[in-house]
Amino acid sequence: MAAIWTVLSAVLPIFAIIGAGIFMRRTGKLTAEADQSLMRLTVNLLYPCLILSSLLNNRVVNEPSNLFWAPLLGVATAAAGFGLALVVGQFMKLPPTSRQTFSFVVGIYNYGYIPVPLVILLFDRATLGVLWLFTLGVETTFWTLGFMVLRGSSWRDGLKQLLSPPILAIVVGVLFNLAHADDYLPKFLTNTVGLIGNCAIPIALVTIGATIHDYWDDFHPREDWQTTVSGISLRLLALPLLFILAACWLPCSVELKRILVVQAAMPCGLFPILITKQEQGDVGLALRVVLWTTALGIVTIPLWLKFGMIAVGV
Repeated sequence: MAAIWTVLSAVLPIFAIIGAGIFMRRTGKLTAEADQSLMRLTVNLLYPCLILSSLLNNRVVNEPSNLFWAPLLGVATAAAGFGLALVVGQFMKLPPTSRQTFSFVVGIYNYGYIPVPLVILLFDRATLGVLWLFTLGVETTFWTLGFMVLRGSSWRDGLKQLLSPPILAIVVGVLFNLAHADDYLPKFLTNTVGLIGNCAIPIALVTIGATIHDYWDDFHPREDWQTTVSGISLRLLALPLLFILAACWLPCSVELKRILVVQAAMPCGLFPILITKQEQGDVGLALRVVLWTTALGIVTIPLWLKFGMIAVGV
């Protein structure tokens, strides 16, 4: 069981790297023109390499309980977030566009760029492998049910996103691991994949920081505070309790219980801001909820991690 300082030591570097991205943008050292190239590099090369290096020779991933429960809980936690946020949005009688945006941004948590370094710093390689199985379920739900919630359209619109490089890397990594492919692959190749993968998280977090800086002028924290507080309460109070209860009660492996605790502590994802703008949703609402939960996450993430580890016994 990690001491509170251990948890803080894992959380603070993540926000420090995001802060470095904000600083680099503010001083003009990282231009907006570079963002798309960096994200394409991360999504198409760095992130898939990190996934593959985490899954290869990771026998915990092969356990039937992890292969079943991890993706299933990824789907269930994302779907529960969308559903609960949609109910709250209807109760508050938000206009259709605002209600859809509220449900989308509150429902999906930061399941990748913050949890990955946290798992690396707090736990072990086996837990990181199970995280990718969990991510497979969340990604699938994000691009299908999530788009259905945001657009009010068919889930089929997001199916093509399921062929993205990270999703394919998870599937290939699991299949390679089941086949013990690491016993046959050249060592230089697996070392190369590992070295490339190590670049993924720092570059992604720096880019996220730069993106936050770009949207800062459009962030009006006091506007429509009732909706903002409702979003914060759902994402940082109600939903974390559901995650931790699931970790306590369901027949999960120790590694998957750790993943549920980490994901319980997460604020709203940052990527939904970009999707909301692209889909002409309520960008102001998305900014307020996402940036507030992210800022408060500096305090709430260590508290939920500590509480969750004690409650679940991991």
